[in-house]
Amino acid sequence: MSIGAIILLVAAYIGEGFSLIPLKGWVIIIWLCIINTALTLFLWNHSLQTLEAFELSVLRNTMLIQITILSIIFLGETHTFPKYIYMIIVFVGVFNVLTRGTK
Repeated sequence: MSIGAIILLVAAYIGEGFSLIPLKGWVIIIWLCIINTALTLFLWNHSLQTLEAFELSVLRNTMLIQITILSIIFLGETHTFPKYIYMIIVFVGVFNVLTRGTK
């Protein structure tokens, strides 16, 4: 990640030049570092240690449902009725697999 960050920093400098980052920008950068990267990777590694492979695979396939729900909450997006039906079908399928796998 460090090597990639350095490469991106050099590319950004070549493409855009140097500019000062305002305080709000630093707050966003720190938030992305701590929450979106460190906490997420910690939780992912913890789930790798505690869950079975099929459980992780099934949960990973629910990301589209999670993204859709977050887009509704944070971006105010609206979706078509069939999309909600498809999300319910996927959720029921995931629930079915996970509850049968733990018996």
